[in-house]
Amino acid sequence: MLFRDIYAILVPGGAFVIADTVEPAHPSGWELAVDAWGEAVRERALERSQGERKETEVNTALWILQIVLCLKFVSTAYTHGFRRDQAKWQQGMQRMGAAARPLLTLIALLVLMGGAGLILPAATGILTWLTPLSAAVLAVMMLVAVGLHVGCRETPNVVAGLVLFALAAFVAYGRWVIAPF
Repeated sequence: MLFRDIYAILVPGGAFVIADTVEPAHPSGWELAVDAWGEAVRERALERSQGERKETEVNTALWILQIVLCLKFVSTAYTHGFRRDQAKWQQGMQRMGAAARPLLTLIALLVLMGGAGLILPAATGILTWLTPLSAAVLAVMMLVAVGLHVGCRETPNVVAGLVLFALAAFVAYGRWVIAPF
């Protein structure tokens, strides 16, 4: 019961040490015990610092991906929402029919919110669970976009959509599993 209670209050990765000293028969016994203890503490500290360094590197990589994806999705929201006058947009909208304008507006709003959701919750520390959720929703949206671009025969957009899907899915997985907030 005592050890279960102690375990419950430890921070993750923490350690509880019970040290019971028996008086060595010779002073060299003290030196040996002190050296062994010092070496054990040093090894544990190195293990922890290496693990923390790896976590920091993954966290940095995820932040870079989040920023890049945010910029890409915000620019995509702008082009889908406000720059529909170009010839290539007109061709795609004719293929999609009457639903094209409201669909593009909805896509622009969702992508804009998703892009903001990649950065703002994590940066403010408020509702941080929205960051991996935003990444997951954007990944699903990219799969839908790939399907739409295949239907419109827009091969470069299909490739770009698959790349964005993979990056968004990695951010979602990374923020839920590897390096959550």
